[in-house]
Amino acid sequence: MTWYNTSAKGLGDRFKKNLLTEIAAIKQNPFARSFRYDEVRFAVVKKFPYAAHYTIDEQDRLIKIQAVPGFAQDSEMNWKMKFPNS
Repeated sequence: MTWYNTSAKGLGDRFKKNLLTEIAAIKQNPFARSFRYDEVRFAVVKKFPYAAHYTIDEQDRLIKIQAVPGFAQDSEMNWKMKFPNS
């Protein structure tokens, strides 16, 4: 978000707003998104090259946002760095 804020006034705020909108949509219907890895689903942030990667814990009725990597990033490497046992 910092990069977006330094890039153009208000852009970081728009990114945050779009991400929160996507998270709200995930809450409404968590099963609507596609699988990315094993049990991890992903939801693309509108107008930005990012996607929220999340899991669903049905027993505890929780949605866990695991990461929000950019499309230009090496997502496999990021995933291993954040979740070494995955």
